Amino acid sequence: MDPEITTADAGMPSRRTLLWAAVALFLLYAATGSRERPWGDATPVFEVAENLLAHGEIYSTSRWPADQLPGRGQHYHATNPIVNSLIHLPGIGLRGMLAPVWPLPATTLVALSSHVGPFAAGVVTCLLFLLLCLELGVAPRVAWWAAAALAFATPVWVWARSPYTEICQTACLTGLVLFTARIAKAQSRRNALWLGVWAGLLINTKVVYVVSLACAAAFAGVLLRPWARAARKEAARLAGFVLLGFLPFLLLGLSYNYLRFGSCFATGYPSSGIITERWYVGMWGLLFSSGKSVLLYSPLHALSLLALARMARRPGRLAIAIACLVLPSLMISSQLVCWSGDYAWGPRYLAPLLPTFLLPAVLLMDRIAKLSLRRRWLASSLVGVLAILGVLVQGLGGAFYWDHFIRIAREVDTQWLGVPQKVCPAPPAGEPSRPAQECSKCFEDMYALHWLPPFQPIEGQAWLLSHIVKGDTWKTAEADGPWRRYTSRRFQIAETYARARVDLWILEFVPDHLPLGCSMLGALLLAGVACAMRARRHARGNTRRETSALP
Repeated sequence: MDPEITTADAGMPSRRTLLWAAVALFLLYAATGSRERPWGDATPVFEVAENLLAHGEIYSTSRWPADQLPGRGQHYHATNPIVNSLIHLPGIGLRGMLAPVWPLPATTLVALSSHVGPFAAGVVTCLLFLLLCLELGVAPRVAWWAAAALAFATPVWVWARSPYTEICQTACLTGLVLFTARIAKAQSRRNALWLGVWAGLLINTKVVYVVSLACAAAFAGVLLRPWARAARKEAARLAGFVLLGFLPFLLLGLSYNYLRFGSCFATGYPSSGIITERWYVGMWGLLFSSGKSVLLYSPLHALSLLALARMARRPGRLAIAIACLVLPSLMISSQLVCWSGDYAWGPRYLAPLLPTFLLPAVLLMDRIAKLSLRRRWLASSLVGVLAILGVLVQGLGGAFYWDHFIRIAREVDTQWLGVPQKVCPAPPAGEPSRPAQECSKCFEDMYALHWLPPFQPIEGQAWLLSHIVKGDTWKTAEADGPWRRYTSRRFQIAETYARARVDLWILEFVPDHLPLGCSMLGALLLAGVACAMRARRHARGNTRRETSALP
């Protein structure tokens, strides 16, 4: 029997509904998953999980970045906190179960297993966002559509099929924002405890969020007005439960630092030479640059710019609290020498903030749903067009691992505009110098992708896909490359073009195991659609019961 439904609970989905929705989204993500193994920053993160499960050790096999110094025991370690590795344990465990019967090379199974954790983190992100929308009073129908849009019309889809750490950060930040909204409405022990848990998880995905937590805590101290005796008691009680949820994860992070680098406060991140940009330049690039604008990679977020005022008018100063959580880390990221976070699809350092930044757009959608039929049709059509564009953009983002076009663009850039005189940031005292040719994230290497239209990655991925699917040679592809609008010169891209391949797991089954691959894909799609329909039926049933129970 369902518990008694109150006005405050109206619209909230049941656990069964959420479970069916979670399974459906996980299966659909798995059906459209990647076949690439962990690369770059994701490599040591995944290797830590492998070594932890196999040997009980927390070191990584690979040295990444190339100038990293060994830590304790003369082992190399991932610079990322531990939660980013822990999410890969289920996938690695599943790999061990499938290995005896797996028909493809073991390397393929390793690659596929690295995506199980990110799929789950993407599902958690979207469900938390659904609950957050409902918590803000958005109509259930609008909230479900908004969660679906987040899942497939924003870069969350691309990050959910990547073993990089961004999707884990996104899930934890969204959970923290959700319980910030809940505790602003109902200052209960349960909400305070979960607020501390999500805060602890967040700093164990990226240490920079400590700054955000400190800013949010300072704001909470002012908001609760602890100078009144009753308020002091209430604030102390809530703070105690927040700390109860937070401290275990704080100790986990400090212990992990000590086990890696011999100090609780050593994180492995560079200590100098990386915060050199003016914050407003980085912020402008994240919002409006031709190569990394979030508005290009997620068109729905353009609605958020139009609806910021509506978000700011929310009661309880919730908008200020959310700003305290997201803006400090964003300000730090915008001052990095590579503010975009390349290599990546779109603005990488903005990825964890995508659900939160979509909230103003959702409030606008909720307002649109209440308009007259004619006005609602026109406004809904605009939202639908933006959502469809977002799905198409993410489809291009998932068509290839992003390095392929980035490397082609860099090769054309150096042949066309010249080899830059690279000036890498000076390393901290005691660390080895870094050869200029290894400075792959410096301004000299990445400015073309950020600012020059001929190297816009969305257009570049579309160009690359149009030729790879036809089996064209590099000469045929280069003849109509995006840069051909500006120059008649021909460029040598044979090596980088030859590496490009469409990034769908089913292609690993071609041609020897195609029937098996198609059967697996069909099962995932059918099961995903069936679970989605089941979730929809449960959600409608809950809505009918709530309507009849309300006075």
